[in-house]
Amino acid sequence: KIHSHYFNSGFVNAQLAEPDVTYDKKGLYIKIQIKEGKRYKFGAIAISGDPLQKSYGDLFASLKIKEGDHYNREKIVKDIDTLIQACNDEGYAYADVDPNIDIQDEKQLVNVDYQIIKGELIFINRISISGNTITRDKVIRRQLSVVEGDLYSSSKLKESYASLNRMRYFEEVDFQTEKSPEKDKMNINI
Repeated sequence: KIHSHYFNSGFVNAQLAEPDVTYDKKGLYIKIQIKEGKRYKFGAIAISGDPLQKSYGDLFASLKIKEGDHYNREKIVKDIDTLIQACNDEGYAYADVDPNIDIQDEKQLVNVDYQIIKGELIFINRISISGNTITRDKVIRRQLSVVEGDLYSSSKLKESYASLNRMRYFEEVDFQTEKSPEKDKMNINI
């Protein structure tokens, strides 16, 4: 946690020594030697790789890190999630985002280039509903924001999950996705 705190506060070279633990009649004492190093800021921020339908301007607006802010590893992880979500919503269920990080010690800057790797478009092959004893399957399917044959969209799956929970018909709603034997297809089990 201490290491994470420093990484999220701009100290990319922070080092922690092994804790020195001592004790006496009054209690236990823990001493941890910390070398913070210099504090870094974000320099150039870029998005490269496979293009999306969503514009780069919109993608940049959704990023947590901004040029000139102190380096923060946690925000980089959140940006990766945001960019993967953007890919997922365009049908790229297995997209990946690789952050290329360039640390410039002399300027105390960290340049970040998020490289998008979309992969293949994935379509919803089959939606299976099991454990339903209260209502007909068609009532459940009406609540879904996705249908068989649609492009995969994690946002639409989340909307579907929320919609089914709002019905309050079910004790528990569980969505599971699995690769279909067909190359560009995915099955959804509810």
